[in-house]
Amino acid sequence: MNGSTLQTSAEPFLAWLEYWEAFWTLSAAVRTAAVVGATVALAVILVGLFPEYGERGARKARRHCVTTTVIGTLVAGLFAGSVAVLWYGTVRSDVVSMLAAPVLFVLVAFAVVWTGIGLVAIGEFVAARGGRDDAAWGVAAVAVLVGVGALYPPFGATVLVVAALLGFGAGIRTNPFAAPDDDRPVPPDRQI
Repeated sequence: MNGSTLQTSAEPFLAWLEYWEAFWTLSAAVRTAAVVGATVALAVILVGLFPEYGERGARKARRHCVTTTVIGTLVAGLFAGSVAVLWYGTVRSDVVSMLAAPVLFVLVAFAVVWTGIGLVAIGEFVAARGGRDDAAWGVAAVAVLVGVGALYPPFGATVLVVAALLGFGAGIRTNPFAAPDDDRPVPPDRQI
């Protein structure tokens, strides 16, 4: 057929695969330290710098885990589809590449933040089962979970998928600009 042919480039994917393979060639202790350090840094940033949004999102994920997971599954599917369409557009055209690059950057930032909220929620859930219902203990619990996940990849992948689904749902359901729950005005007829 005369005309244009479909030209897709796999070079960016191959570059990421090289990084992925290099990560798995590291020793188990270095892998675990890297994963635990990155997770703890993300959790501390979410809980420490954005305490209202991070904590409210984690609390919503813990209280309404089934609903949040279902919504998170739908949002993750839409998110993956959007990233795939943008990636396909960037491969096909230089103009689309210039326009889509900032959007992809923002989408990746949202994915990292929402997955971090899911990780904090899982950590707080595990810590609460151990008798410590606190954000600091939740960060410690999730550090242990991802450390084990770095040593045993199927467990780590499971924790990451559950955290992503919980976090995507909680991120969508939590308004970052809303007032804290205890500062909301109560209508006069409901005041005691």
